[in-house]
Amino acid sequence: MTRRPARGFTLIELLVAILVLSTLARLAIPYSQRFERNARAAQIMRTVTIVRQAAEEYYANQGTYPCSPDVGAVPPELAGYVPRDLVFSGKDWKLYVYGESSGAESSGDDAYSYFYVFLQIRDASLGRVVYNDVTRKLGAMSYYFPPNQYSFLNFQFGGHDGS
Repeated sequence: MTRRPARGFTLIELLVAILVLSTLARLAIPYSQRFERNARAAQIMRTVTIVRQAAEEYYANQGTYPCSPDVGAVPPELAGYVPRDLVFSGKDWKLYVYGESSGAESSGDDAYSYFYVFLQIRDASLGRVVYNDVTRKLGAMSYYFPPNQYSFLNFQFGGHDGS
């Protein structure tokens, strides 16, 4: 009786192949999550940058900053200054802007005007990436509130006094 050559893989070969593939997957998943987080942070950074530039342009034209009462909504005052497709919210983040003015013109005190961008971010690691990027790249005065349900980030841009 002649023996046929074996077709297929042995159990040891299959186990080694599974081990190699699982090790590669274990190494690749954190990198893909980091890339996704950085892409979302870049989208938020783009939005913050556009809003900042639009608010400064609005201030140059109007002498005051715009205010948005709704989280995740484009302030009506900025509608002509930002692209129509700009979104103020994403899957796990919302942005809201707030302008503040002393109204001191009538009282004779020193006038001031500030512009704030508030972010609510559900993912704490995304919140840290955005916080670091905005403070480093845009030079904003910022505050980071540790996450409960959301990470709250407050960025102050501008700040014009009446002098």
